Amino acid sequence: MNNLLFSVFLALFAMAAVPSALATPLKKRDSVAAVCSDFVFDNPPDLTATCFAPDGSDSISDIDLDTCVGNNNGDLVVGTDFTASCTGLSLNGLELHAECASNGGGFTVNDPISLDTALVAHNGVLFCAGQ
Repeated sequence: MNNLLFSVFLALFAMAAVPSALATPLKKRDSVAAVCSDFVFDNPPDLTATCFAPDGSDSISDIDLDTCVGNNNGDLVVGTDFTASCTGLSLNGLELHAECASNGGGFTVNDPISLDTALVAHNGVLFCAGQ
C-alpha cells in the first residue's frame, strides 16, 4: 500500500511541476512575430506562415490579407480590400509594402504596415486583428 501512495504522490508532484504555459492552450497574442515565422507571400494577397500550436507543434496557417488590410488615402491601414486600389505588393520581414491610390487620384508609395498591426495568431492560426 505504501508503494501505491508513494506512486500517487510522485505522479501528483510531477504534474504540479509542469509549467502552466505548457499545460494551457495559447492565448490570443498581440504579436504574430512572437508565435509565427517563415512568412511566404507567393500569391499576393495570400500569406502563409508557420505558427506555434498549443500542442508544441508547428502549424501552417494562411490568410487573405485583403480581409485584414485596407487603403486610406494612399496609406495601408487595418481594414479590408487594399488590393482594389494598391499595386506593387511586397513583403519585407513583417512589413507589407505597396503603392496605393490616394484621394487626389495619384499613387503613393506609403510607409509599410507591420503585419503585427493587422494580424494576430491564436492556437497556431492567423486571424485579422480585432476578430
